[in-house]
Amino acid sequence: MSNYASFNDYEPKLFGLSGRIGRVRYAIYSMTHMMVFLLFSLTLLKLIGDAAMMLIMAGMLAFAIYSWILVARRLHDIGVTAWWSVPIMVFPILFFALVILKGTEGDNDYGVAPPEHSPALKMSMLFVPVFAVLFMVAAHFQYKTMQTKLSIQKMKEEQIAAEQQAQLREAQEKLAKQRAAAMQEEAHSANMLEMAQPAEEAPAEAAAAY
Repeated sequence: MSNYASFNDYEPKLFGLSGRIGRVRYAIYSMTHMMVFLLFSLTLLKLIGDAAMMLIMAGMLAFAIYSWILVARRLHDIGVTAWWSVPIMVFPILFFALVILKGTEGDNDYGVAPPEHSPALKMSMLFVPVFAVLFMVAAHFQYKTMQTKLSIQKMKEEQIAAEQQAQLREAQEKLAKQRAAAMQEEAHSANMLEMAQPAEEAPAEAAAAY
């Protein structure tokens, strides 16, 4: 009787940290939080800077943690330990097993069995392929946008570096001209001194001869 009551009282939550979820809920929950993460990332892609990158990294961390929670809840529904999430994370193709394999009948060691899927939940499953296509398109757009912004940023950095090199060359050429002018002035002064010395020595020699 208690099992029947617990079965009827249990309702899986989208952002729950524990409990079992079936195949349909796993697919819908996964696509939902993927779309949320995509919208979050696409919004931040409009910004460039360390703050935006830090927020994107934080979002990726939250996405990874919640993905692991969903995988663990689905594995518990199948009746196996959450440690099986390790090979699933290493080999993403194993994610299909989470959508294909049925959960155990009734309660198991990991909790109460999730209730039957409502008609609305089953109907929403029809939108999962649409969400998958949108996800791939948005991910491609996100990748291209990031590539474009990185290319623009790289071009700006290269332009700044080229301008700095041009300024450095200009400064070096200016310094070289100043040194050449100084050396020319020094040589001219030395020539003037050499020309002045015989003129000064001639009266002295004439006086000595007299």
